[in-house]
Amino acid sequence: MAADTPMGDFAVVYWEAPDIGKVFDGLMTSQDPFDSWFREKILMEIHGMNPSGPMPPMNQPVLGAP
Repeated sequence: MAADTPMGDFAVVYWEAPDIGKVFDGLMTSQDPFDSWFREKILMEIHGMNPSGPMPPMNQPVLGAP
């Protein structure tokens, strides 16, 4: 989900994977058209991530499913 807000663009992205670091590694090097769009528009433009730089720290879960 992406939305325009008074403070700028806002996006909520939810992924669930056994190793989210591997997901990001693959996404940063993928040539797939959707992956390229997601990397450029969502990760770089909205979240300010640099795909050639170090990964930001991963969030820690606050709730777990039983």
